[in-house]
Amino acid sequence: MEAEPLYRRALAILEKAGKTHESDAAITLNKLGELYRVEGRPGEAERLWKRAIGIWEAILGPEHPILAAALNNLGMLYSDQRRLEEAEVLFLRALALEQKAFGVEHPEGAHTE
Repeated sequence: MEAEPLYRRALAILEKAGKTHESDAAITLNKLGELYRVEGRPGEAERLWKRAIGIWEAILGPEHPILAAALNNLGMLYSDQRRLEEAEVLFLRALALEQKAFGVEHPEGAHTE
């Protein structure tokens, strides 16, 4: 796929600049993880999403709503793998972050996917 080399290049540039523990790196890891999931590479996707979550938690704290995207992605992967209890924990955490940040009536706080 054409996107993978671009994501890998972006990560290499961030690494060279010493920015692998910043939000841009987490965003790139999250997107590359989604690409790997679509390509049927769940182990690689899981590793990247966990890394993205770790970066965001470290720099933004465990309550920041940006975490919801990676938590939801990882939850979908676990759901696909029938790891339903683990998936549920991630989905509930993602939903709670979005509802806290945006409210239960806002579209971001009403995700059910």
